[in-house]
Amino acid sequence: MVADLLSPGAVARRGLLDPAEVERQRQAFARGDTDYAYAIFTCLTLELWCQAFVDRPRAAASAPPSLARAACPAPMTRPLPGVSSCHRRPPRPEQPRCH
Repeated sequence: MVADLLSPGAVARRGLLDPAEVERQRQAFARGDTDYAYAIFTCLTLELWCQAFVDRPRAAASAPPSLARAACPAPMTRPLPGVSSCHRRPPRPEQPRCH
């Protein structure tokens, strides 16, 4: 997956990062020379985010999510203390203000 999403050609097509630098970090990490795990993870996250939110067709972007209701289950028979439904949170206690 990393090799496909962060190949020099894929990085160049996206046009946001330097393909040579991404490849250098990827190769150094694969050899165990340097810990570029965070940088590689960040590049992967950026690419996947772009695929999900930049590359998708406009029709898909404006369509309502099909699983929106599944994210919030039906009301429980015994609600949690201080919670009236899955859409509301209990009010926060008043925080003292610093002057």
